[in-house]
Amino acid sequence: SMNWGGSAEDLRSHWRQHLASILTNRTSGWELIVQSFGDRLEQLGETKAAHFCFMVSNSSISNPTDPLCRVALLGCSHKPQSNLELQTDEALEAYERTE
Repeated sequence: SMNWGGSAEDLRSHWRQHLASILTNRTSGWELIVQSFGDRLEQLGETKAAHFCFMVSNSSISNPTDPLCRVALLGCSHKPQSNLELQTDEALEAYERTE
């Protein structure tokens, strides 16, 4: 994972500008950079911003039980202790129907 430096508040407030800079100046491996940026935003609790980064970087929506899963349901974190109301048998069955 990359070091995104700066304050958490700066990243929360200016993530769009940071992402735009990365996309405007695409270099080799830009997708991994955007995924790393999304990972940091997810750590900060910015799930929607993180998911936007993951979608821009071609990350797939995947099964929430996959340890490498970044996105299971757009806009909702699937990480432990997040959105526990979504972690039901019914929610898993609904996900499986979309595959």
